[in-house]
Amino acid sequence: MINITNIKQFLFSKQRNGIYLIIRFLGIKIVFKIKEVTVEYKKMYESLLYINKSVKISEKNLEYFKNKKDVKEILHRKYRNDKKKFKNIINKINPIKMNYSTGKYREFQLDLLNYLKEILKVLKEEVGVIPFADFGTLVGTIRHQGFVPWDDDFDFGLLREDFEKAKNYLKNKYITLDISECTNENLELNKIKYLEQYPNQILLVIYPSAFTLIKGTPNYFLIFDLSMYDYYSDKLTDKELIEYINEQKEKFNQLETFQERFDYAEKERKNKDIFAEKSNKIFGGINSYIFMQIPLKKPYTQEDIFPLRKHKFEDTEVYVPNNYNAFLNTEYENYHKLPLDLFPHHIEYYNSINPDMIIKSDDFRD
Repeated sequence: MINITNIKQFLFSKQRNGIYLIIRFLGIKIVFKIKEVTVEYKKMYESLLYINKSVKISEKNLEYFKNKKDVKEILHRKYRNDKKKFKNIINKINPIKMNYSTGKYREFQLDLLNYLKEILKVLKEEVGVIPFADFGTLVGTIRHQGFVPWDDDFDFGLLREDFEKAKNYLKNKYITLDISECTNENLELNKIKYLEQYPNQILLVIYPSAFTLIKGTPNYFLIFDLSMYDYYSDKLTDKELIEYINEQKEKFNQLETFQERFDYAEKERKNKDIFAEKSNKIFGGINSYIFMQIPLKKPYTQEDIFPLRKHKFEDTEVYVPNNYNAFLNTEYENYHKLPLDLFPHHIEYYNSINPDMIIKSDDFRD
């Protein structure tokens, strides 16, 4: 017979790498890792409800995640299994069958679309450059002939010469924000302050290898991101280029202010063993999002990008890389499948630093 006095109370232990449930029973110590989920199950359930508007999800699966939507903590193994279950459901859905967003989120995307037309017209007619769709904008263009239903900004790219041309022109056309003393931690808060100072004017935010054009108020604004692609020396092997990128990521992560990043990037670009004026090895410019966050599988070639192709996007047209699959297969694990996180990434973040925003991250599900 088990002596109940030998059974000790469950003990929770917060340690450096997580929370654990420690059970001591008859001298045996059993440790279970606890996963803090907070909103993960809520998001999974609401994503399934949203998908169910376009593609039928079984009542059994909906009920399963509905019963867990308020879970805050759960055994890590159980969470891992549930995440796998959710992924299996998602992977069976054809994204092309997803309907456009509706309501005020659709109105927001149509405002974005008008903003896109305004910016592309300036770039083409005043600057003389034509950017190509990238990231979520490229996915939406190819997969939906318009917006990914939950997308909340525009992403485009230019090669270095055209990027510099556009940047230098726009510096004189729009209000340029000084982010030299900003860090990654306070950059977005500074953008919000500038939007308050210059409401509904187009603001230019320049990074070492990208720029953002942002317009609106702190509570409602539109974003156009443009990344720069660099030419890397044809003498570099793919392995050497990957090693260089990984090495630079570490160095940039040690720099605090953007001025330090500007200075370091400018110094590195003079390295003729790495960079070239023109070549058949193309990848994201140093310290760009592509450079820092997207693992290099294989550099792009001239033929991957040119000639640019026109492609339908909503009621207009945008240009895409000649071999757009090369971009999409590098930037995404599988762009033919739905992602696990169906929510607007920018709006989700800005909601967290400005609760008064008009558009909320869940509005696209309405």
